[in-house]
Amino acid sequence: MKEKRIVYMIDDDVEDQEIFAETLCEIDASIKCLNFFNGSEALNQLLEKGTVLPDFIFLDLNMPVMNGYEFLKEVRMHKEFSDLPLIIYTTSSEQKHKEQAKKLGASSFITKPSEMIELKRALDKIITVA
Repeated sequence: MKEKRIVYMIDDDVEDQEIFAETLCEIDASIKCLNFFNGSEALNQLLEKGTVLPDFIFLDLNMPVMNGYEFLKEVRMHKEFSDLPLIIYTTSSEQKHKEQAKKLGASSFITKPSEMIELKRALDKIITVA
């Protein structure tokens, strides 16, 4: 059994990672947030033997090396990751992006808010419900 919950944040923007981690800490300081700059880094971590699976993965769509769509497609091909909550966390609010992400296995979709209080509300809704 895990001692604390783990969250993966996959985003190539360092500032977005910092804001996300800070907001997550305000919600629950015991949550460990691991940052990755692209889907390939996170996938390698997931596939590493002995890795404790995260409770949530928050994923940007637009990144170098392996973007969010590619990551979703790859992760959902692995049976052991089929139940992982994958939440899209991106600047896009276009319906076509939401539909494509859902089709590839995203659990939820958050458009990056402009205010930290909005981010806190969105994360709180996801983190505390689980």
